[in-house]
Order: sequence, then C-alpha cells, then structure tokens
Amino acid sequence: MNKQFTDNIKHISNDFKYDWIEPFDTNYTIAILNGKAGLINTITGEPITDFIYDYNDTNDDDDIYDFFDEEECCSIIDQFICNNNKCGYDFTGDQEYCLMSLNGKWGVINSKGEILVDFQIQDEFFYSYDVLCLQKNGKWGILDKNLNILVDFYYDDISCESENLFVVCKNGKYGIIDKYNNIIIDFIYDDLFIRFTKNVIIAKKDGKYGIIDLTGKIILPFKYNEYLLTDEDNILALFIKDKTYYYVNKNGEIQSSVDYSDYDNISTFDSYCKILRIEKNGKFGVVDMYGNIIIEPQYKSIEKLGDNFVVNKNLIVDKNNNIIKHTNYDEIDVMNKYGIAVLDDKECIINQNGEILVNYGYNDILITSNKDIVIVSKNKLFGAIDLNNNMIIDFKYDWIEYYSTPKRFIVKLDNKYALFNENAEQIA
Repeated sequence: MNKQFTDNIKHISNDFKYDWIEPFDTNYTIAILNGKAGLINTITGEPITDFIYDYNDTNDDDDIYDFFDEEECCSIIDQFICNNNKCGYDFTGDQEYCLMSLNGKWGVINSKGEILVDFQIQDEFFYSYDVLCLQKNGKWGILDKNLNILVDFYYDDISCESENLFVVCKNGKYGIIDKYNNIIIDFIYDDLFIRFTKNVIIAKKDGKYGIIDLTGKIILPFKYNEYLLTDEDNILALFIKDKTYYYVNKNGEIQSSVDYSDYDNISTFDSYCKILRIEKNGKFGVVDMYGNIIIEPQYKSIEKLGDNFVVNKNLIVDKNNNIIKHTNYDEIDVMNKYGIAVLDDKECIINQNGEILVNYGYNDILITSNKDIVIVSKNKLFGAIDLNNNMIIDFKYDWIEYYSTPKRFIVKLDNKYALFNENAEQIA
C-alpha cells in the first residue's frame, strides 16, 4: 500500500455527522445536519451558514446513490428547479448562488451565505443571471432580485438561455423574448434550442427540424426528422432525414451527407459522432462520418474502447479489424478509453489493448471523472484506489463518491456522511 495514503487513513477521525452531502462541482455545497440544510466549504470543510434551512428527504436510494461524473453533475446543477419542499441549488457562470427554503418559503443566498433574494417565495421558480423565473397560477413570468415584475405571468414554460434571452412557450408554441418581454423570435415553433457558437438556433416547426438565426432567418430548411448534437470541434449537429445523415457545421451549413439506407440501423458510440455503429441483418460494424466502412457488419455486438473496439463482448480488435486480444471475460463494459472486464462476477479495469490496469477481485468498479481514481467495492464495503492499484481510501465504508472540482470524496458510513480531501483526509 502507498505509505502516504496509509498515513492519511490512520488520521481519519471517522466523525460522520451529516445526514447527506449534495453532489457538487464548485467550492461549496449543501449539507444536511440533524434534518436541516446549510452550506459547507468544499475546500476547507468548514460550515458557511448555520444549519437552519428546510430539507425534506424525498429521495429514494436510486436517486441518492446515482454515480455522477463531472459532466453529469454540471448538467444536474444547470437544470435544477426548486419545487415542493426539497433543498436545491443552481450555479450560472462565475456567479455562485444557492436556492434555499426557510420555513416553507424560498429565497436565494450566495456562496458566502449572504441573502440575495429574501425568503418570501412560495411558488416554483429558478434563478439565473440575476433574475428569477417564477411560476404563478400555472403561468411563468420574470422578476428582478427585488421581486419587481419584469415580465408578467403570461407563459406556459420558460428557460433562461443567456443573460437577456429566454425561450418561452405560449399557447403551445415557442419563441424567444428578452427580460423586458421584447419578442426576439415569434411564437411559431414547436420547440427551440439555442447554440451560442454562432448564435444559431435549432428549431422545430410542423414536426420537422431546421436552423434559424436570432433574426428568424432560416439557415437550414425544416425538413429533418431528428438531430443529434455533437462535441466535434467543427460540427454543430447531425441532422437526419429518413436514413440520410447531414453533418451541419456551427454556421448551420451542411458540410457532408451520407446515405445509410443500405443498413437496418445506425447509432452513435459517443457525442463526437466521428464514427457510427451500423447494423445489417443482425450484425454490427463501423463506418466513419463520410460513410466509409471501417469494419464490415459481422459481429453480434460492437463497442468503442479508446481507439479500438470490443466485439462479441470479449474480443478486442483495432480499426483495421486486426485482433488485439482474445479474452476469456464474460463481458467488457466500455467506459471511454477503459473497459470494466467481468469474470465470474468479479471485475477489473483494462486499457484499450486489453491489458489489466486494476486487478481482479472487486465486486463493483466505478471509474470517476478524474479517470485516474477508481471507486471499488469488496465484500459490500467501498474504497478508492488509483490505476496503479495504490490504496487511497481503505475498504470500510458503505459508499464513496468522487468529484474532481475540487478533488473531494463524499463518504458514507452507518447512514452518515463525511467529506474527504484528495489525500483521503476527512475535512467535514
């Protein structure tokens, strides 16, 4: 065992006092103590506020114990809306703030615990870019942080897309307004999704998708059945009509198109969409974004493992279909460039060439957002190791989650929670 981590483990106080610590991606988070919510600093572990805020634990185990990576955690934070009687939080850009409930009424505090919006709101709302989007009697409006009405309660739905742009729904149709209710895009669309790379808007009209700009000018005609967003540098999305895929750049222009009508089904491996999985007569293969065949449809299953592929659950081949490694695993679950290999209900981690990085013997393995830190379980107890099999946190806890900004572990023991730093030292 790594001596540094061993020494750290010896000094853990094991004073687990929190009822729950919320997943986080910032320098503070919500913790629950004796049934009340408050803020703690995730760098130091020190409380920021008193634990006086409402908390009604309506989560079941599936909600509490989902394992989030950094991207998923950001998504949860960005999408959170306060309702019912449950504590919540939201962050936008550099402006950190938290939506909290006190004696049944909602308000907003910042990361220092200072009150930004007083606790007098009872209706559903969310807070973004210094304004509140508030629902009243089933309709949404926009208020400033002093609760002065900027946009009256006209709208069936609302989402904040930037500091001064809101996608709103009225009578079943979507448009865009600013925070003074000036109409930017008229209410004629079935749905709208703004991508700010070039101020282009993916829109749906009469059941078909296309692209418009912020003046309402049509850039890509409304004739596509669906679209897939991509993280590829120069590609905004794949637009699909029948079985033809159109690669659309960030200006809304078609860069290339491929007809896949010869195949029974097309699917993606990841959000980059550089290569696609093809299916024909129950067999799977791979093509690139220009339709060039990389691997002919010949396997019962195929998943991308780094630069290589796992086929038929336990065989690793390269992009030229050369066999890299025969394995005797029952299956390999792909996690980006790593694989979790299963044999007789025990797991290990392999790289794209099938070489073992983390040894056998674990009942469960969770690769974290750091990719170099692994949460593992043995005999129903959880610990943490690195990819060199060095112990970070010993196997004596009921659950562990890891978050990379900052590098912290949420650890559970006997139904109580604590916060550990990157050196496995308990700080809260």
